[in-house]
Amino acid sequence: MSELLGPRTVDQLRPVREAELLAVLQAAKAHHAQQQVPLNVSRELVRLANNTIMRMVGPPTLPGAMTEEARDCAKQVAEVVGAFNLEDYVSLLRGWDLQGLTRRTREVRDRFDKLMETMITAKEQARRNNQHKYQ
Repeated sequence: MSELLGPRTVDQLRPVREAELLAVLQAAKAHHAQQQVPLNVSRELVRLANNTIMRMVGPPTLPGAMTEEARDCAKQVAEVVGAFNLEDYVSLLRGWDLQGLTRRTREVRDRFDKLMETMITAKEQARRNNQHKYQ
């Protein structure tokens, strides 16, 4: 994580952030020009953040199934985090997980951990392969 968020890496990944922002702006422009309907800016910003993070953390070529899994995980995280939780307002219900939010949170966390482990392993393997080329 410190490698990903270090000043040098953040500066190196500026083109990724700029490319994703440009893609969102172009999509918004095209959407507005073609459909003349309001644009869901929140959805576009979430997409921007997800795509940027995936490009920064993930391997350069992310298989389609992995991309879909990542998007689905991000969607489910947003749903769980944004869900109304009765336990937050009625203290007698704490620990009962009547809505299944704790269970869903664990499931999403486990899927996300597995996905991140796969992506990190792929990135490490790519780095090792790249180092062997120059030796």
